[in-house]
Amino acid sequence: MHQNFDCKPGEKYSALVNSGAVSGPISVECAKINGTVFQILVPFNLVLEASKNAEVIGFAFPLSNGAFTVARFSLAGSAEAMKRTLIEAAKAHQPAAPAPSEPPISPPGSKGLKDIVI
Repeated sequence: MHQNFDCKPGEKYSALVNSGAVSGPISVECAKINGTVFQILVPFNLVLEASKNAEVIGFAFPLSNGAFTVARFSLAGSAEAMKRTLIEAAKAHQPAAPAPSEPPISPPGSKGLKDIVI
């Protein structure tokens, strides 16, 4: 998430998540990614559950003066977007397939030349 509030990289802040499905406390961990400060929502599983079967999700962030700032997001199209993201993330973490071995010059059992593996 990327919101315009004073978030210092490496710092953690308390927040609340709310949707028609789930409500609860979360932490926001600030991280600088390619020069932009983002808020990483932890635990992500709670945020994921809150976004399932809901039309809107909201986050409440406490301010230093005792008030809250609230961010609300429409979840229209989010199920498909999250599905695609999780599939791509899974692909990125799969080990590379081994390179296929080259077939021998002559088929096994023939009287021609054969590759020798040392």
